[in-house]
Amino acid sequence: MPPTKNTVSNDFTLCRGYKAIYQSNFNLNTMRINSWALLAALPILASCAKDEPKTSKGNNGDYANGMFITNEGPFQGGNGTLSFYNTTDGTLENDVFASVNLRPLGNVVHSMSISGDQAFIVVNNSGVVEIVDADDMSSNGTITGLQQPRYAVGIGANEVAISNWGSNSVEFYNTTSQSLVASVNVNTGPERMLLHNGMLYVANSGGFGLDSTVTVIETATHTVVDTLYTGYNPNGIAIDANGDLWVLCGGYTDWNDASNNEDGSIHRYDMATGAVELG
Repeated sequence: MPPTKNTVSNDFTLCRGYKAIYQSNFNLNTMRINSWALLAALPILASCAKDEPKTSKGNNGDYANGMFITNEGPFQGGNGTLSFYNTTDGTLENDVFASVNLRPLGNVVHSMSISGDQAFIVVNNSGVVEIVDADDMSSNGTITGLQQPRYAVGIGANEVAISNWGSNSVEFYNTTSQSLVASVNVNTGPERMLLHNGMLYVANSGGFGLDSTVTVIETATHTVVDTLYTGYNPNGIAIDANGDLWVLCGGYTDWNDASNNEDGSIHRYDMATGAVELG
């Protein structure tokens, strides 16, 4: 177990029923793409395999049978957008949120997730999460006042968990009223999250420094029940087909002193016992 120099990862949401999400740093003006894809993962990292089935409105909406693409937009200026690629007819529609709701998303569209018939669009620099209908993109409300939010995970039908990177916390909100249900302190730089059997696993990426933990929150009580120790700056988290938890750690680079650099690593945990099986 490595020491946590400033105690304390990242998550992706892959398939939610009939949709996939591709997240990118995509500038429609310059046509430059610097991205990471959520369209495929190693077979062992089948994060959807153990999820409970998600209900949806089916394939009758305007944005069914395809994939969403989140486009960050320029940092500190301009607005990010959301695109939709229709896998049935091969067409691409840009700026789908604005075209439906007649307003922009905001600055730095960081991520998107789908839970049942709702989608959550996390706009990092604007400090908001947009709640929309997953089939037609119509707005169901906006959660505001967040501090550099990164990712959102649906908890049941009426709740969402948001990793609030700027305050080292996970915020739980009611999706109907957009009111705060609970705020749970975690470690440094919470990013990707994974929901499994009523537990929310939060990868703490270290922010601008170092961390090496995954915080485990019981969603029924909004309390921290465990902390998993990983390599430096965990930034990916998934459950495989055998029910084991995998955590990918990016390591650390000190641009001023290379002797402080830390290697990246990958770790596997037995979910039943919490024992480290790899790493």
